Amino acid sequence: MPPTTFRTLAQSPTLPNSPYIYTLCPKDTAIFVIASDDAIRCFSSDGLRLLHEIPNAHEGITCLKDWDTGGIDGGKRPGVVTTGRDGKVKGWDLRASSTKAVFEVIAEIQANNIPLSALACNASHNLIAAGAELEISGHEADIYIWDIRQPTSPLRTYTESHTDTITTLSFLPSSFPTTISASNPSTTSVPTTTTTTTTETSPLLLSGSTDALLTLFDPAHASEDDAVVQVFNLGSAVHRAGVLGEQVWATSADEGMSFFEVSGDAGVAAAEGEGREKGVQELGDVRELVGCRYVVDVVEGGLVVGDAMRTHLAAYPIHHENGRWLVQTGQALDFDGAHGEEIVRDCVYDPRQGSNGTYYTCGEDGLVKAWKAGVGVGRTTALNVGDEMDVDMDEAITTKAKRRRKR
Repeated sequence: MPPTTFRTLAQSPTLPNSPYIYTLCPKDTAIFVIASDDAIRCFSSDGLRLLHEIPNAHEGITCLKDWDTGGIDGGKRPGVVTTGRDGKVKGWDLRASSTKAVFEVIAEIQANNIPLSALACNASHNLIAAGAELEISGHEADIYIWDIRQPTSPLRTYTESHTDTITTLSFLPSSFPTTISASNPSTTSVPTTTTTTTTETSPLLLSGSTDALLTLFDPAHASEDDAVVQVFNLGSAVHRAGVLGEQVWATSADEGMSFFEVSGDAGVAAAEGEGREKGVQELGDVRELVGCRYVVDVVEGGLVVGDAMRTHLAAYPIHHENGRWLVQTGQALDFDGAHGEEIVRDCVYDPRQGSNGTYYTCGEDGLVKAWKAGVGVGRTTALNVGDEMDVDMDEAITTKAKRRRKR
């Protein structure tokens, strides 16, 4: 089956000095982004017009997440949350013209100049989690969890589960099986800042690190030993991670991908080597599987991959069949021309924008692009998996790793 070709519907204006754009966050009728010049920008969803800009939001901005309900300060204003290498976590109301944060986490991490490299939000439980980047001596690869109603001190600090930079954090969706917990789910509740407790089940937190481990936490527990639900060993530095169906997926910095069954067993489930266990499916090197050079993310159940040297970006559907995950290599969504010869940093899908939704991408060319199937004007280039790769792969991987370190 030939690929479905997506063409550029809109493109953001060129920014001064063309900073790398790291992350996209669709919200209402806007797209929020962070970039290597430490600015937060807001573009219109329909035409990618620049609506608002906050310069110098952090010293070394690293992460951007949506605060999906209730407003960042407990009111009605929608918001986003950011963090950076300055050790700060900030909440913003970017509908307003103000460039001042609505709230800022102030804790010992800021005083100790601990850089933060990962971020997760769960607005329904008032929780924010951040993970440390292990660049300086004297601190661990800690994970902090705050209740934003009391931002002056972390609600939880987990210090022993990882030994290197935290690369990804995510609260698992409410649809994920709640029978998996570090304790009896009937008595597990979200910790609060008062003497009472809620009756809601605690949201599980998934972390990934360059130490190759992923850890599933139940933050209802202050003790880290009690909080750890399960540990997974990817076998290589974790790049991205999340859930599909009832399993955890992860991609590595060397473009491998594996799936892990969540059992609640506190032992380590390994993806490779002698420690490999049942309940683990290793897809192997994605570059060989679909003919790409790097993995962007998993978006709307599709594996998004790129090849800057071929100006190629594609999404391959992933589905579960007979107990295994399969990548449908014959049903690609081809993003015509991608971001030229620059690496694509992020890809998101917004189902609210137009019929059949809209894909958005951003890259190291300093641009945001909106994509629709069969619209706009562009060049159609389908990559054949069997095509010979005439560029040294090790050199391409090294170049990509250097670029990622600029974040």
